[in-house]
Amino acid sequence: MNKLNKYSKVFIMFCALSVIFLIISPNKIIGRSAIQKGDVKLHVYSQATTGASQKISENDLAILKERVRDTYPHIASTDIELVGDTPFRHVSDSAYVQDFTVYGEVIGITRNETSGENTVAVLKVSYGDMPMIQYLFYKMLIEE
Repeated sequence: MNKLNKYSKVFIMFCALSVIFLIISPNKIIGRSAIQKGDVKLHVYSQATTGASQKISENDLAILKERVRDTYPHIASTDIELVGDTPFRHVSDSAYVQDFTVYGEVIGITRNETSGENTVAVLKVSYGDMPMIQYLFYKMLIEE
């Protein structure tokens, strides 16, 4: 009997750790198409200022500029505009989606609200990852 009790505790711990891992790990909740060969990977986070509501880091900006230097040489802003299959269609308020990873291609540039120049990249999103824990907490906030 003691052996059965020991195995059941191990099984319960395994199940609990599996559930915790699945919640914390990034899971695909958006994107219907596969990542294409020419897609660029960017980590996007929200900002609360005027202009484009998403930003990328300086490192991602350097990667983006390197990828599209021949087509769009005027990209110089860490702001980015997302179009296509974004995570915002899964939530009613985009403020709850803080940061996520997107894959896509640059399809143009748009006006930077602070400088007035066309330096903001427009990224057509084909695939994106957002940690499932953010989505679950957002769902809990909505249901309350």
